[in-house]
Amino acid sequence: MKKILLSVCACITVLSSVNAQQKQTIFSSPQRLDNATVNGADGKERFKNNTSKKTRAGGSIFISYVDFVAAQEGISQTALDATGFLNNMFPDSVVRYGSPNSAYGINYKSIAQVLDPTADVIRDNTPAGDIYIGKTTAYKLDSIFVRTAYIKKTAAVDTIILSILHSGGANLPEAFFTNQASDFGVDTTRFLIQSYNPAIFTQGSPYQINAAGAPAPMIIKRALTASDSSTFTAPNSYGSKYIGFEVNMNIPAGEKVSMSYTFKPGFTYAVGDTIANNNQLLFLSYEPNGDNTFMPFYPTDRNMSSVINKDSSLWYGDYIPTLAWSIGYGPEIHDMFWKVSCTTCEPIGVNNVTDNGMMVNVTPNPASNNAKLSINLTESAKNVTVTLVNSIGQVVKTMDLGTVNANSTEIFNMNVSDLSKGMYMYTVNANGKKFSSKLVIN
Repeated sequence: MKKILLSVCACITVLSSVNAQQKQTIFSSPQRLDNATVNGADGKERFKNNTSKKTRAGGSIFISYVDFVAAQEGISQTALDATGFLNNMFPDSVVRYGSPNSAYGINYKSIAQVLDPTADVIRDNTPAGDIYIGKTTAYKLDSIFVRTAYIKKTAAVDTIILSILHSGGANLPEAFFTNQASDFGVDTTRFLIQSYNPAIFTQGSPYQINAAGAPAPMIIKRALTASDSSTFTAPNSYGSKYIGFEVNMNIPAGEKVSMSYTFKPGFTYAVGDTIANNNQLLFLSYEPNGDNTFMPFYPTDRNMSSVINKDSSLWYGDYIPTLAWSIGYGPEIHDMFWKVSCTTCEPIGVNNVTDNGMMVNVTPNPASNNAKLSINLTESAKNVTVTLVNSIGQVVKTMDLGTVNANSTEIFNMNVSDLSKGMYMYTVNANGKKFSSKLVIN
């Protein structure tokens, strides 16, 4: 687990009094009380995106942020699965864990995640032929799938409550921590603030709240049934399933989306009750770099998982982001799939885009000193350009190729010896049509 850094500085008035350098401690080395293990899982096959090379704009994509992080960091699915574990969720910490931890109130009241589909880590690891949501493109959030272990032991009808909010108006303001270089490789780490009302949270309203005048959250309630229940083998071995929610929310260009979900029990409970004898819901999260490590952080990325902890009083009614913990912490990235669609988004990473009138390839890839760019157009084009962008969105190289004639493959030399090692995105622009793909420099 991690201790919490309470030194948060935000670009909004409500937190302006907080000293960005001050560090206080909520927890003194809290123990990991959930020793639950996953003994079986709902597969990810149904979330696999288009495996053929798409050649025209429009379509949908499933985004699981932890999978994109694993691809970026070179973490295999087997290695990633080994870092996942389950945690109990309950909206009131007066309810305790079962034996042998019945002295402890349940840690997590609710969890949340921010989706930033424009992030470089998503763009750079989107499979060839799948769409990419650019910063200037509106999109639609079709549905959300959360991975849970729901254990139904009684006839009580329980509910999962989702609240979904996009960053229009003053919603989801940006905040930051400083002095983070030793943990995340950069001094300043940034995230979006997800807020709720603690006064009414346990009274049946565990929702995110919007800023004054900003778009209100969408609330979705789903009654859980026996078909949602997972397998359970005492004392701590659980199956898990993805539970889906239809959303259909239109998101303006450039905006992020925040989703929270909370378990609302259908049974009554009292102070000191344990979860062991009642229905329970557990959520699955990952610590991609391994136990007692820090999550990978990308400076331009605003994707982030968060929790409401049993002691969140010093967080001003905000979900606590993963970045707030100062030592190793388990639920770094929650297991969720977001299905998003876009009617105008172009497919990414396709070497043969005949519907766009362009055939483009770069060899070798990876490259070290020089690469060959080959272009074949169905229509001649003047003022053809190529731009290279680094992982933080900076244009590092621009090439003017002049006129490229139709129906003949023309080859251009790209000198990349002056570029640092890493992942880049190159874009060819001809007659107003664009082709983008990845280039690795090693």
